[in-house]
Amino acid sequence: MELKENSCLYWILAVPFCLVLSCQPAGCNPAPAKVSAPSAVLIRQQDEQAQQKADAVARAYEHMSDEERMRGIVYEPESKEAGQ
Repeated sequence: MELKENSCLYWILAVPFCLVLSCQPAGCNPAPAKVSAPSAVLIRQQDEQAQQKADAVARAYEHMSDEERMRGIVYEPESKEAGQ
């Protein structure tokens, strides 16, 4: 008897809960929500800044000689770095 009473209580609580959820206007909307303009602009600005930094590094490497490029790649002994 106790098991049946609990299941009835669950149904009694579930029905109003389902009705409340069914009133949500975009509860089951498959289309994604629109992104607000300020956050989209901020992300675009950050992407542009990152691209500008990458372009600046690429321009710097274009003007370097092979020896200067290798200094940034190959680990040199500390004694050479301290002398320069």
